[in-house]
Amino acid sequence: MSLETSAEAVQPIFPIAGRMTVSELGNSIRTILDTSQLGTPVNVRLHWEFSELASFLQTVLTAAVELADLALQLEEPVWRLRRQESGRTLNLLGSDRRGRTLMITLVAEAKPQTALTIFGNHGIVRLNEGWVDPNSITETTKEHSWAADLQSTFGG
Repeated sequence: MSLETSAEAVQPIFPIAGRMTVSELGNSIRTILDTSQLGTPVNVRLHWEFSELASFLQTVLTAAVELADLALQLEEPVWRLRRQESGRTLNLLGSDRRGRTLMITLVAEAKPQTALTIFGNHGIVRLNEGWVDPNSITETTKEHSWAADLQSTFGG
């Protein structure tokens, strides 16, 4: 990952390359937030491609929102979901009453890759190169205030 600020060019903080797990990416996000160099996160953009058409797409989407929510701490978000007719691409836009937003795109049957950008009021953090393996998603026991609304938006 790298941090960009108006005073500096891209500065590597946590270079992650290659295949990683959801928990490894989550730990990196937590570490970056703990430095406070990013400031207050206001927007997260996650683009996640994987090679198979996952029968567990809703699980992947929930994991993606959980990763974004590590930074945003969403409060009563409103969700907008759009699926491509083929079912291979899913876009989710979420925003909460404080104006924090997330945009998640999941693409199945593509070259495996993951791109993550967290925008804060003092800088930007990016995942430079890597791929989060969707098979590394573990069932979570944490209950999120946004989970029921997200599930109903998904149609489940």
